[in-house]
Amino acid sequence: HAVGRPELVGNVGGTGRAISLASGVKNITLDAGFEHSPEMPALTIGSMPDYPTQRIELLVQQEVTRQFAMRELRGACTAPVGYAILGFALWGHASTQRLIIWFALLCVFELNNIVQSALLARLARKRNPPIWRTHFLTVSILCEGLVFGSSAIFLPPGLPILALFNTAVLAVGAALCIYHLCLHKPALWAYTSALMLPTSALNLLAPVANDPLAVPVGIGCLVVLALCAVLASDAAFLTREGIHAMVTNRVMADDLQRNNAELRTALTTIHELATRDPLTQCLNRRAAMEVLGREMARQDRQDIAFGLISLDLDHFKIVNDRFGHPAGDAVLQATADRVRAQLRSEDFLARMGGEEFLCVITHADVDGLQATAERIRQSMGSSPLVADPEPLTVTGSFGAVLRDPNESLEAVLSRVDRALYRAKKGGRNRVELG
Repeated sequence: HAVGRPELVGNVGGTGRAISLASGVKNITLDAGFEHSPEMPALTIGSMPDYPTQRIELLVQQEVTRQFAMRELRGACTAPVGYAILGFALWGHASTQRLIIWFALLCVFELNNIVQSALLARLARKRNPPIWRTHFLTVSILCEGLVFGSSAIFLPPGLPILALFNTAVLAVGAALCIYHLCLHKPALWAYTSALMLPTSALNLLAPVANDPLAVPVGIGCLVVLALCAVLASDAAFLTREGIHAMVTNRVMADDLQRNNAELRTALTTIHELATRDPLTQCLNRRAAMEVLGREMARQDRQDIAFGLISLDLDHFKIVNDRFGHPAGDAVLQATADRVRAQLRSEDFLARMGGEEFLCVITHADVDGLQATAERIRQSMGSSPLVADPEPLTVTGSFGAVLRDPNESLEAVLSRVDRALYRAKKGGRNRVELG
């Protein structure tokens, strides 16, 4: 996946022997052992998607908005502590009525900030919210900052220590907003400017007479404002980088999970194509050999016998010659369905080629094996296998053998073939034990 956009394509036409894993730099061929069959469709597994910048940026902006709203929500919930501290310091030195109005306005704006930021965060969890909601919250933050920063006008002259404390509280508020508002620069600039510029203007443009701290305080407010801008820019850059990495990883993880699901589905399909006869959905010859190998190993290890029933349709060539290959295919499909209905869930049915089928009967004995073969023979002759182009009843000849302990695969297959040959020579539509 690191080299481009690989695609796994199963070419089951032609020889039907390979699956090609094609990428931008190389082709890797995997032998899947397919039986040749023109009915097998081409198989394509979804390729590793690319990650368009626009998609990533939209998700990053959504997450930036969500985090901005969540940070402002936390800041709005804790800001009244600072208001209370400053209000307590000003109590008794400023007009009580003005302080009450000041504190009430701050609480109103903070309550609005809490509601707006909560709504914004909720919307940003699902999609990018309308831009006007962010602007509305920014305006509310600006109003809060203007009211908070206006505390300087309440200060009576002749109290430089109180003025210095007021400036310090405002500077702390500006510093804290670097975390809360760095993801939205308009809100950051609005809030820090509203906090620091009124105090700076009062001290630089209309300083109190004989106040040696007026000019330093005014300059200090501007320095705080500049530092907040620089630090907030760095914080915003680092935070956005982290968000971008998180969003990219999340998108890649989601796509990887989806690709893995597609790959599992494709591998299941590949396995079906490699082991199933596409016409009858029976096991193909290759898969039948694997089943026989497992059953032989289990018999040699646990002494659990199994048997084979070989079925060959009688006079099947006449069906093809007279009614055509579509009718022959329908007969083969119907035969597989009839035989499958007479087998247990633990038994296996394979199409060995042409009109020849092989049943693998597990946990078998001679009597049960013969009974199963006879039951299949009777079910085939009991009624027509197909009704179109006309009702066709096709019988079969059966050879049945029980595998002896430690008997080789070639030997047991030879025995069942000889039993089938005897059934053919004996008049067809019969069962012969080997």
